[in-house]
Amino acid sequence: MLVKLLSRNSNILKIGISILFLALFFLRQPMENIGWERVIGVFFFLLSIVVSLLFFNRSNLINESGFFLGYLLVWQLIFSKISLDYNLSITLFSSTLIFLIVLVSEKRPENKRFLFNIGVLLSLSVFFYPPSLFLSGFLIFTYFYKLSINFRGFLLFLIGFSLPLILGVQILYIIGEMDWLLSYKDAFYRNLWHTGTLWALLPVGLLLVRVWYDHIKHLAKQDTNKRHNYFITFLYFLNWILILLFFGGEQIELLAFLGLSIAIFLSRFTQYMNSYNRKELFVWIYILIMSGFFFRKEIYTIYESLLGNVTL
Repeated sequence: MLVKLLSRNSNILKIGISILFLALFFLRQPMENIGWERVIGVFFFLLSIVVSLLFFNRSNLINESGFFLGYLLVWQLIFSKISLDYNLSITLFSSTLIFLIVLVSEKRPENKRFLFNIGVLLSLSVFFYPPSLFLSGFLIFTYFYKLSINFRGFLLFLIGFSLPLILGVQILYIIGEMDWLLSYKDAFYRNLWHTGTLWALLPVGLLLVRVWYDHIKHLAKQDTNKRHNYFITFLYFLNWILILLFFGGEQIELLAFLGLSIAIFLSRFTQYMNSYNRKELFVWIYILIMSGFFFRKEIYTIYESLLGNVTL
């Protein structure tokens, strides 16, 4: 039943699912200490989701956008506490736009103006979350992979990257907040990801391995442009994994940065399944895994309670 709903290209259904997501999202938001920082954080978090949904509703990379909608909203709802930090929310929005612009540039490789836009967005991202500077690894690898960069394009990128940083430093100097820049040095200290709850997402990792295996297995049958975009998505995903591994610390909410690429992987795998029952099973497995992760503390408490009763 769930697959039938998600398979329909019904805008009414998508609006209904989105309203449900918003209701659950705002129920998770703490009601105390609501200020401008919280408002900005929520705004950019939701805007990153809206931009992604609008893009892939028209993109040929995903034929059945209902699956993408479901996978993305479930993931982002679980890690929606990233919206409590406006710095991370702005970085999430900026990095999302960078990724989408890179995908669009595949269709118009002769137009180098997009490099200026990417430079501006990367600069904003670095300004609010310095470790995102290492997204430049994704960009450099992508440009060499596509062989679409030249001196003019590189110059446009540098200009786009420099202007917001220069402007930002000037604003901080004027308002007397230069201490902000002093925190940049600390932001690049290695802070290995050591949150103890990652083990609960191991089943999602296994799903992704299955998805990637299926993609490689049918690689020769796929459209060249879609194959390139899939590889770019994998590079983006891998780059964020590396950033989080070295700088994630105990911030489990940073997993929101992986939501877009994971939704793409799972959506493409689901839409090409031949069996309706297998689609239904796969979607429910994902929902159960994410529900188990969300209620992991309650499940562990119940487990300890039952174990204690058995011992007695």
